[in-house]
Amino acid sequence: MNDIKTIGIVGRGQIGASLATLFSGNGYEVILLGSHDTGVNKGEIEISHNFDELISEGIMDEKQKAVCMSKVRYTYSYEDLSGIDFCYEAVTEDVEIKRGVYQKVEQCCREDIVIASATSAISADILGSLLVHKERFLVAHPWNPAHVVPLVEVCKSQYTDEEAVKITEDLLNDVGKKVVTLNKNIEGFIGNRLQHALFREAMYLIDEGIATPEQIDDVVYYSFGQRYSSIGIFEHYDAAGLSLQKEVQSNLFPTLCNTDRPQKCLINHIEVGELGARTKRGVLDWSKIDEEDFRKRQRKPFYRFIQWNFPEE
Repeated sequence: MNDIKTIGIVGRGQIGASLATLFSGNGYEVILLGSHDTGVNKGEIEISHNFDELISEGIMDEKQKAVCMSKVRYTYSYEDLSGIDFCYEAVTEDVEIKRGVYQKVEQCCREDIVIASATSAISADILGSLLVHKERFLVAHPWNPAHVVPLVEVCKSQYTDEEAVKITEDLLNDVGKKVVTLNKNIEGFIGNRLQHALFREAMYLIDEGIATPEQIDDVVYYSFGQRYSSIGIFEHYDAAGLSLQKEVQSNLFPTLCNTDRPQKCLINHIEVGELGARTKRGVLDWSKIDEEDFRKRQRKPFYRFIQWNFPEE
């Protein structure tokens, strides 16, 4: 990756800070751009916390943290991105906000850099159409926390050229990512389509009074959640036998939820201001959950995948 030295990241939220942790932790110079309303130190505080967690796991030490932190610059000005070699957009899931980001990046940066979006679900074709240099755009969807979870889904639009895909794949491989490049564009890519199919059915079970959120979490945790941490879904599918799968699906599929809208359980919580962990109430009561313990449990299974090239200076 001799041609890419500096990564520009637009967005100082959790994903942006996590990406900055990832790239600086592998020796890249990072320029992290945020808006004034994100707060001056928000990104820096999150990045420092990310490195502290890696230190507590014995993955790196304080000296390495200091070197990595020194590789991140913070700015509010797009002009400071003029010399970057790769741009990662990680702003909110709003097409118009992303349009504004791409316009400013294209105005300030070289024409040949790849612009990758961290979007979780928006079509690569929709986002790609917003750019002048459409061929240099693609989606590179990381999983939260982006510096810990190894997977990145790469999804090209109808305009993306293969050179942009190759540059992105090589960069992500260099920082230890498992890259899955989709054969064609689709909203939500692979992981979120699978995950939200599960969420939809779980919400249906709550809405119908069949189970509580806690019961559903227990079923997942104590059964297939553990299974799929060590084998693939199609390994299990084949091992169970395709004839059995056909019999089960013939009975089950007609009864599954097929709504195409956000569900009653979700909407009801939002309407009363219960937005999840940050408001201490969502589907679960977060006043009863140790958030630091949750954060540790969220990250712990993935630390074994971290094999970074920590910078020495």
